[in-house]
Amino acid sequence: MDYPKSMPGVGLVSGKFVDENPAAGTPGSLIPAQWGNSVTQEILNVILGAGLVPSEADVTQLHRAILGLAASDYKKSVRCATTMAIGLSGLQTIDDVTLVAGDRVLVKNQDNPAQNWIYLAAADAWTRAQDANESTECTPGHLVPVQAGTKNGGTVWQLTNTTAPVLGTTGLVFERALGRSGVAAGSYSRVKVNRYGQVEEGSNPTTLAGYGVTDAFTKAEVDLRDAARPLRDSITHVGMANNQPDAPYMRRESDNGVYYLQSRLGFTPVQQGGGVGQQGNLIKIGWSGSSLKATVDAADLGNLWYSSNFDPATKANYADVYAKSEVDTRVGSRALADSITYVGLGSGQITQPYMRRAADSSICWLQSKLDFPPVQQGTGVGQNANLVKIGWSDNGLKATVDFTDLGNLWNAANFDPNSKANWGKTLAAYGITDAYTKAESDARDAQRAAADSITAVGFASNNPVYPYMRRASDGQVYYLQTQLGYTPIEQGGGPNMTTNKLRVGYNGAGSLRVQVDATDMGDLINDQNLTVKIAGIGLSGIGSYAFARVINSQGLNNQGAAVAGTNLLYSSTNGSDGASNNSGTIGVGTWRAHGAFSGGERTLFQRIN
Repeated sequence: MDYPKSMPGVGLVSGKFVDENPAAGTPGSLIPAQWGNSVTQEILNVILGAGLVPSEADVTQLHRAILGLAASDYKKSVRCATTMAIGLSGLQTIDDVTLVAGDRVLVKNQDNPAQNWIYLAAADAWTRAQDANESTECTPGHLVPVQAGTKNGGTVWQLTNTTAPVLGTTGLVFERALGRSGVAAGSYSRVKVNRYGQVEEGSNPTTLAGYGVTDAFTKAEVDLRDAARPLRDSITHVGMANNQPDAPYMRRESDNGVYYLQSRLGFTPVQQGGGVGQQGNLIKIGWSGSSLKATVDAADLGNLWYSSNFDPATKANYADVYAKSEVDTRVGSRALADSITYVGLGSGQITQPYMRRAADSSICWLQSKLDFPPVQQGTGVGQNANLVKIGWSDNGLKATVDFTDLGNLWNAANFDPNSKANWGKTLAAYGITDAYTKAESDARDAQRAAADSITAVGFASNNPVYPYMRRASDGQVYYLQTQLGYTPIEQGGGPNMTTNKLRVGYNGAGSLRVQVDATDMGDLINDQNLTVKIAGIGLSGIGSYAFARVINSQGLNNQGAAVAGTNLLYSSTNGSDGASNNSGTIGVGTWRAHGAFSGGERTLFQRIN
């Protein structure tokens, strides 16, 4: 554009306009129509190019159009930037910067984000800066450098709206794009990086938790787990030989020898040995179908004599044989194994004796150990498995087979062989073939194992559901756990676990249900009921999610912050949602934020109680 030099004769001097001079007789300049229209059109092109609608009455359009066209992705720098919501008036101190009138301030943290953008500080109400008071001067991606401030000085902030906003209506959102993050210079083994690749946090943790490691135990956790395991005492192994449930054993550390354990008895046994003049040979007593028989070690002693089959008054005495009572006492002090593979004390506790049943390898908790070795019932040469009971009565020591009373057993207290006539020195001399000699009895006794602090081990009332041991010190019966038919889950013993009794069972409706002691903990979540449980939470239920914003600002909050439901409004992701554009107050519970917010920004919340 230039002066209309090519249009003479209209009062122009070298193409420039002059005033009329009546004294000189020269007329004033006239504006040539072609040139005037060209000037007007060129001005309109600038206004239209800036996206403005020409208005004859608006004398600021050309200026605003020039400012808009001259604007770049970078705005003129601001003095400081806000760190929280502020009042838009008065000369304040922001980010440790004391403002003076005319300072440019980037406002980015308002509760109503539509108020954000660049302002000029003033003693009274602030106004938006000349280059930031039109929607055309506020476009997505604008970068704003910050000159000063403890937190924001030296940073560059970017408008992250993805669509062109309407100034004063659309919420404006900013993120730091460049500049200091506040992390001191140095080497860090763990850092937090934002989406721009900038380090937001740095640390040098010394713990598993500090590194976020979840697949390892800490020393304290390992110590706690170890403390829940009993120590071994002079053994290297305890288990089932060749995986046979009827062969429980322990392996001694000193010589690597295998020592098999006795299965649990189902009755109160007679003590084997331990009495006056008694040895430790293995004794077996059992019913043969017609009489009670005894075996010492591997030697068959034949029938035992008792009041039903022997009358001392009709017999001669012989000094080199045991009396029935002596044999019965010796044999009666040995207990028999009954279908078990292991017997011992669980975790070394005297209150937890147990046996493992041979038939199914189930663990049966037993009566406490006897303080003497029991006599084995039956399984000797010619012996049956009938239940034999020997006990003291008002008339002396008596024996019962199943429910048949065999009468009194003869012993030194009620039978004196010296008072009987002797006509021989051996059983053979009497022609007796169904009794054991002392040597045979001793050999049989030697084949019996001694009990370890228990008097009886077996199944109560011959019921495999009730394995037990009877402790010798007090005669107390201690029931054992029967063998489980599966690998059980360990109850307790892990980090932060208590010893409360847990029960887990099927509720008949597709879920497993848990009870702790007497407290019902409800259903466990699984693939079958997960969607039903989630659907059943309902709106505002514990565990449900809501997109919302705070009613009253709580300042800057990071993800994980807790907010009362009474301070939350249901909202949406629409960037134009404001204080009046919501679906009501949530009103219940406490909610955890899943995103950072400092005022009215909307984010995802989850109800936690």
